[in-house]
Parts: sequence; structure tokens; C-alpha cells
Amino acid sequence: MKNKLYILVAIAFVAGTVLTSCNRPDKKGETSQEKIQEAQQNVAEANQALKDAIEQFKKESAEAITANEKKHG
Repeated sequence: MKNKLYILVAIAFVAGTVLTSCNRPDKKGETSQEKIQEAQQNVAEANQALKDAIEQFKKESAEAITANEKKHG
């Protein structure tokens, strides 16, 4: 459950960062293309974190099921 919360927070942070940066002029002089590339990188990192969390959840679930089957089976 904590993993889902962390993923949701990460996605919300990325979305908030992208949305707030779209409405103000950037003082660094980054081009739109650089912003797009950065946003794509953030999305890729969030997707990887989600995949890792899913794999961890599957592993923990499988271990819990196995332990439960041994206990009750």
C-alpha cells in the first residue's frame, strides 16, 4: 500500500512540475524542446519506479501466498 502511495505522489509531483512550468517564462532560457525532453525523462523515471513497485508487490505477494499455503496446507 505504501508503494502505491509513493508512486501516486511521484506522478503527482511530475505532473505538477510540468503544469506549473508551462505557465511562466523560464529565467534559465531553456527551450521548449529541452523542457519536453526533461518531462519525458521524468515520466520514464516514474514509469520505471512504478514497474519496480509492481515487481516488488508481486514478489511480496507470492512469498505471502507461499507462506500461507505452507501454514494452512
